Amino acid sequence: MTNEHAARPRRIWEGGAALIFGRSLSRAYNGWGIVEPFNDNRGGGDCGIINTHMGKRLLERNQSTKGYSGKACGITGEACGNGKAFALYAAEKGMRLALIDIDDRVEDVRKECEAAGSPKAIAIKVDVSEYEQVRLSVKRIMDEFGQIDVFFSNAGVGGAGTLGNIPPRDWDWITSVNFLAMAYYATEIVPIMKKQGTEAHFLLTGSIGSLQPGMRIQSAYTASKHAALSLAESISDYADHFAPYIGVTAFCPMYVNTEIYDSERCRPERFKKPYDPFYATADYNDYKANFEERIKTTGFNPRFVGPRLFRAMEDNQLYVHPHLHTHQMIRDRFARIDADLCKDEELDAEFRALEGYDD
Repeated sequence: MTNEHAARPRRIWEGGAALIFGRSLSRAYNGWGIVEPFNDNRGGGDCGIINTHMGKRLLERNQSTKGYSGKACGITGEACGNGKAFALYAAEKGMRLALIDIDDRVEDVRKECEAAGSPKAIAIKVDVSEYEQVRLSVKRIMDEFGQIDVFFSNAGVGGAGTLGNIPPRDWDWITSVNFLAMAYYATEIVPIMKKQGTEAHFLLTGSIGSLQPGMRIQSAYTASKHAALSLAESISDYADHFAPYIGVTAFCPMYVNTEIYDSERCRPERFKKPYDPFYATADYNDYKANFEERIKTTGFNPRFVGPRLFRAMEDNQLYVHPHLHTHQMIRDRFARIDADLCKDEELDAEFRALEGYDD
């Protein structure tokens, strides 16, 4: 990772144009860039900014909403939770909205968004795990609005169980919604944004599961969220090389008070097998109950999602992880990775002769 690749421009949407300030959120791990540390004063530890002057610009706040009015925004999984909160905030900004969900409540959210200030909101009922439905939903957006300025690929499902017990159909369902659906939308929408040639932003919802070490429990979920984060980084790299006016953000929260604990109500028929004995085990039901309790008792209020992610778009922040108490766990993971990198460096001479074909 070089400083050049770590740097991301800040975009401030203002009157239809974007002012761009270079900046970096790179942290100095083992010589990856020469940084000047500062403490964020919120318990998050030392962070690094490569350039002090640019760092001051990064810390400047801009709450302007002028640049969003009339822009077209698509959102998946917005019938409740994070997606709904983002949709309502976008409506207040005057954005035209395409609301995409498998949940019947999508029509109710459409009405709320128009009441909140969206000049036009359309509801599209879609099973995002099916590529053809995704393709047709993007076509509908373009038919209605003629452009896509912001897209938030947010639809996601939970899951439960210990590795080794999780049925293959649950792996299929969870990865199809949490990862493949995002890849389908990226495949359809990123080329549209590139062709438009104007400021645009692609957001997707990862999770603490995108950044923390894999776990023995809820393994399908965390694996799918690791994949989603890699996809965000791939889109970002593509944009850096071919369409620098496209910003990318991966939203990676821990608990937010949403209905993800009740994902079963939206499970498509092809992924169902209710008579499987797994769904009657304590491994499945106890985890689900505990997951629901933690979300309801410790989850952030979803109302922060809109303002926080719009700020991320203005800053062109790639990684957004607002639960500060988990930051050290993530840093510890990278420290363990670095320790094994050092081990490989120590052993390189011992195995180097076996790696080539000179003999």
